[in-house]
Amino acid sequence: MATTGVVRSWNIEEMQGIIDSDETPGGCWTLFHSVAVEGFPTLREGQQVEFEWDTLDSPMNGCNFSTIRAWPAGSEPYDAPPPDRPYSSRLWITFPDGTAREITGADLPPAPPRIHADRTTGIVRTWSDQEAKKRVIRTIYLNARKGHRGESTPCRFSRSCGLGLDAISC
Repeated sequence: MATTGVVRSWNIEEMQGIIDSDETPGGCWTLFHSVAVEGFPTLREGQQVEFEWDTLDSPMNGCNFSTIRAWPAGSEPYDAPPPDRPYSSRLWITFPDGTAREITGADLPPAPPRIHADRTTGIVRTWSDQEAKKRVIRTIYLNARKGHRGESTPCRFSRSCGLGLDAISC
């Protein structure tokens, strides 16, 4: 059952606020995901709303009640259509005055093309681990894919422990 109330506070940065009504003494804690409006899910302080609520087992932010769904008074709650994929998200930029703008794919720069890379495998040919102060040298031969034609080139990496990469020769 829907209850009528007034938005006491709404923090645009934290996307949460409190709705007051006679049925929810002390206020009803409201998060952005319970705001049933089309577009950016926000409320304004002093706004008349209708909302559905539930009693909390333990108080949250000083409230004994939480909002299940809230929408502007005099309108119907917005039910978003089900997404066409298992996961979907939306990105919004919020401004200090409380307004917001949705970021879409058209706002983003084009993504650089992905370079296909096969797995690289290798065999350790030598491993020398002597006393603590002596060098540890590992020589690894790899078959790395190089260039766009996919030629296979053996590469040799020599590494000294603690000194970084010493040499690469292909």
